[in-house]
Amino acid sequence: MNARYKIPGSDRVVEILALLALLGAFYPLLFLNKLGEGVLLPVHYNTSGQVDGWGGKWFLWLLPLIATVFYAGLSLLGRYPRILNYPREGVATRDESSALRLVTAMLRYMKLLVLLIFAYLNNISYLIAIGERDRLNGVVMIVLLGGLFLVVLLFTIRIGRLAKTA
Repeated sequence: MNARYKIPGSDRVVEILALLALLGAFYPLLFLNKLGEGVLLPVHYNTSGQVDGWGGKWFLWLLPLIATVFYAGLSLLGRYPRILNYPREGVATRDESSALRLVTAMLRYMKLLVLLIFAYLNNISYLIAIGERDRLNGVVMIVLLGGLFLVVLLFTIRIGRLAKTA
């Protein structure tokens, strides 16, 4: 059997959204020339969303580059899910393909949420640098991070149920 996993048609929408989120992380770079010399960008936020660390314009490149590494890595893992650690013991042979589908779906949703986080952070950092915003919106970050943890939890439960029902 071929170790490479093909993306089901129904999940292509999530892949397209993840790619758009990656492009969204690069979006502020289109306006890099609007930032004057010596303008500082937020590089760290405290728990209330206030900026407590500043850096140079190079930081506007850092998050999109890290996001690209995440995109490539999670995409690669999604193509070869058999290398991942998921509960194979107790999963009937007929259910192994279901487990693989669940693992790749989990990776896909995780990728989307991680890229949305990077896109949000880079865009909000740019807006703070030009004075249009003054802080990070904590609700947005809680929703995105909570969504990420929820995806991992729900898919882990679903994959675990396959092992128990076999």
